[in-house]
Amino acid sequence: MALLTTFELLVKRIAPTPGGPANPANAPFRRVVQGYFLTISHIPDDNSAALSLRMRFTTNIIGQDILDPNNRFYRGLVGTSLANSNHSFVVDNAGVQTTTLLAALVPLVTSQPFESTPFTIQPGQTISAALFPNVGNPFVLSTENLAVRGYAEILTENGQPANEQLLISAEQRGTLLDNDYPVFNNTDILDFDQISYSLPLAGGRALIRV
Repeated sequence: MALLTTFELLVKRIAPTPGGPANPANAPFRRVVQGYFLTISHIPDDNSAALSLRMRFTTNIIGQDILDPNNRFYRGLVGTSLANSNHSFVVDNAGVQTTTLLAALVPLVTSQPFESTPFTIQPGQTISAALFPNVGNPFVLSTENLAVRGYAEILTENGQPANEQLLISAEQRGTLLDNDYPVFNNTDILDFDQISYSLPLAGGRALIRV
């Protein structure tokens, strides 16, 4: 297992606002939808083989957040289907995208780890993995209150060291939404913008072994 970075999922206004979404004073303080992105390359050597990997995300749910389902929804990773979840995990492998949910390893503890389903990376291959707020769930977008934070790790499917090299880069990327979105018609001109920033990797090394 290798520790990678912190992560932060957001669906929030970019600054405190003087009113709700219907207040014109709200307009400069637009909503940001922010996700966590990894690029993973399998650096081969003479004995390299395909690797089956999992991502592990640990969120910090404290105090009443454990008991209050609304707080868990805003601060943790929850949901049993894409219709009711607050997140989605997407792996783009050779142009094929797979979208799943993360599974909780331990129920309702203060530092709660979640794991992805396994995905395979071949020697010399580069894939993309990303954790998103699930804006397909209308509740996620409308409440403007999602802020899930924690740290990310990567491990082999069986948890045993494979002594294989991975080259990792990590980013947070966000989209600033138009205040009318998702309500619009064909005559509207919607105003979007994007932000991205790199995350420092644990230990300061992009080349890791798992």
